[in-house]
Amino acid sequence: MVAEIGRAQPVEDPDPKRFEEQIEEFVQWDTKNSLTEVDFLYATIKPSSSRWSYWETMTEANRQIKEYNRQNEQLFYVDLATPLLKNGQPNDSLFMDDLLHLNEKGYAVWDRIIASELNKLLKSK
Repeated sequence: MVAEIGRAQPVEDPDPKRFEEQIEEFVQWDTKNSLTEVDFLYATIKPSSSRWSYWETMTEANRQIKEYNRQNEQLFYVDLATPLLKNGQPNDSLFMDDLLHLNEKGYAVWDRIIASELNKLLKSK
């Protein structure tokens, strides 16, 4: 299962700890619902020009979630943020006019990376 957690986090309060709590809640839900044999691929919080002022906090949230994922053999972290950057800034050509949501080219980047990561995961099982 691929999960993008933190997407609806209020921009006014992008607390990195809240993102980690959402992952923990998701893992608890997983265990409670007997999905103990399902692996989860965590899609990082993405950079965008519309929320660039929060990127430092979002980067910290991604780092904390990566560390949390290392503690659970069912959780896998994939960096979908870095490929959306160009010269250290969001590559606006990958976003819709609102500079928040990915466009077709942006999702093509994500699709390629997620497919590669899922293939690696499946081969390791």
